[in-house]
Parts: sequence; structure tokens; C-alpha cells
Amino acid sequence: MKVLFDENMPPALRQGVAAHVVMTVRAMGWAGSKNGRLLALAQEHGFDALVTRDQSLPYQNDIPGCGLRVVILHGPARLLPGLMARVATALAELQPGQVRRIG
Repeated sequence: MKVLFDENMPPALRQGVAAHVVMTVRAMGWAGSKNGRLLALAQEHGFDALVTRDQSLPYQNDIPGCGLRVVILHGPARLLPGLMARVATALAELQPGQVRRIG
């Protein structure tokens, strides 16, 4: 699975989902892209999932229509490493267009 980490995600956490190909928004050159544009770029470039901390993403965008699996993390940054096993599980369980909140 090809996974995109939003720019609000610490890049070091990619190791927590090492079974997947993980790229960051910044590495793709998409830093600063608004959510709608970011979702479109992710689709165009063959990403299957987006991992983000943006709580408003599903309220402002058509996630089912974009076809990406979306994992939204919430909580303090210091707790995020402990959530990565749950992120990996969510990526395996979600279908395209579904959202899961973890935190």
C-alpha cells in the first residue's frame, strides 16, 4: 500500500508503518497544498491512504468520493509513536473512502 503522511505528521513515525511505502507531503513537494488539492494529488500519484492530524479533513472534503483510506490521529505529539500499531491495523482494515480516527 502506498501511504502519504500529511505535513503535520512527524516523518520519523513512518517507521511505524514500515510494511507500506510511505512518503511525506513535504518530500513530494506538496507542502502548503490545501486539503482538496492534496487529496487530488494523492489520487493522481497512486496513493492508497493518507495519515493526518487534520481533524476537519472529513468535514471539508468528500472522502468517500476521493477513494483514499484516511487515518486521522489526535492527541499530543508525544503520544503519537504509541499509536502507530493502531495506524498499521487501520490501514489494513479500511476500505477506500473510509475514515478512522485514532487517539
